[in-house]
Amino acid sequence: AAAATLSKKGSPAPITPEGKEAMAAMETIKNNAERNIDELLTEALSEAKVFQAGGNEIIEGNLKNAILSAANNSIHRLYQDFDIADNPNWNKVFAKAKEGAPDSLNYVSFNGDVSEHAVCKKVQSYIGSGKKGTDIRKEFENAPYGWSGDAIDGSLLALIVAGLIRCLGESGNVVNPKDIERKQIGRMTFKIESVTISAIQRIQIRKLYQKVGLKADSGNESLKSDEFISYMLKLAEDAGGVEPRPEKPGTSLINELKFQSGNEQLLSIYENRTELETLIEEWSKLKVNIESRIINWNKFEQMVSFVSDEEVFSDIKEQARAIKEERQLLHDPDMIVPLLKSLENTLRTTINAKYSKYVSVYDYLNKRLNNSESWNRLTEEKRTSILKQNGLSKIQPIALASYEELLNAVKQHPIKSWADKEAALEAKFNKATEMAAKELEPKLQMVDIPKRTLKSEEDINSWIEEIRNQLKEKLVDGPIVVR
Repeated sequence: AAAATLSKKGSPAPITPEGKEAMAAMETIKNNAERNIDELLTEALSEAKVFQAGGNEIIEGNLKNAILSAANNSIHRLYQDFDIADNPNWNKVFAKAKEGAPDSLNYVSFNGDVSEHAVCKKVQSYIGSGKKGTDIRKEFENAPYGWSGDAIDGSLLALIVAGLIRCLGESGNVVNPKDIERKQIGRMTFKIESVTISAIQRIQIRKLYQKVGLKADSGNESLKSDEFISYMLKLAEDAGGVEPRPEKPGTSLINELKFQSGNEQLLSIYENRTELETLIEEWSKLKVNIESRIINWNKFEQMVSFVSDEEVFSDIKEQARAIKEERQLLHDPDMIVPLLKSLENTLRTTINAKYSKYVSVYDYLNKRLNNSESWNRLTEEKRTSILKQNGLSKIQPIALASYEELLNAVKQHPIKSWADKEAALEAKFNKATEMAAKELEPKLQMVDIPKRTLKSEEDINSWIEEIRNQLKEKLVDGPIVVR
């Protein structure tokens, strides 16, 4: 009542001696009452006794200590397995195991086999045929364990790395430790590995990995199995292919391994290690040989793409077709080198012949031009200009010694183009002759004689008359040159 009065009335306003005295009196009443309550409680509890559940009396120096002692006893009774996971470093165990380290339990001062650690043993035993992450956490967060989330998650990762359990994602796929995030653990499923791999077997598996350039730490073999399988499939791809390469080798064994997981997969790798070693050696040799010989085949295909269907190349193309269809890239002896050499030699002979013929025609027409009166009356500068305008610079000798020079030659001067080059020469020289004549006679006219099919003397006379009339008509405008 005194406390309620003080709360309601508060300090007197205005403050007067009487008000202050009344307030002090009320506070005295309140204090006396509280002291009286404390004395009554102390007297009432002085003889109190504390009994542990089950009837055992707890004897301590005072009530507070007795209650605390009883509470601690109850906690230990409820969480009797708490102590085995009582370590602040389980979060470090999780982080280290996520990296694939087999010794992650060192952070909780344990150096033995993962299966022997008390926490891991309990977790492994509970998982049995399979448990969801949420169920595992619920089991070990409650009595009689009361373990932290770090301890539960860390032990799960340590067990996975040790190959004692495996983790499955929501779609049923095996999840590697490095891909496990703590927020996803509740939705994942964990199962005991039905197969165990001995230390000796793991050593042999690591030796097999080394043959393809993979390094796996002890206990970390599962993390490298996918890389090993991917390497083998790629090696098989490189050991064959499109014609003229041999057929790609069969990969049934590798595909079987691909669809396995965990210790079951490791055991299959171990049991088939001898066959896998043989495949590595055979496929690697095929790959090297293909890479070596395909260079010349690619050279051949590149060069033959510029070759026309002339009869001289038909036999070479037929040989190439047979090599391709029968996949004879790796035939012993090598069939590609002589085929490429034959193509090169034939091309050199053909190009030299075409070039020689072209030069002969060029020299003949050039000589005829140089013998013409109008050409000789021009200055050297004017003659050079006319030749340049008509593209009559002489083709320089063609370099054909090396493969690269030969390839460049057929690119710049395709086989089919030589006939056109020759046909164009006469027209170009005729044009040069006309231009020379016009330089001397600006009014000079070029007259094309009409072409006719003449079957009789009458046709001849008629054609001559037609030409006469045409020339007479043009002659009025200046001198003419007949073409």
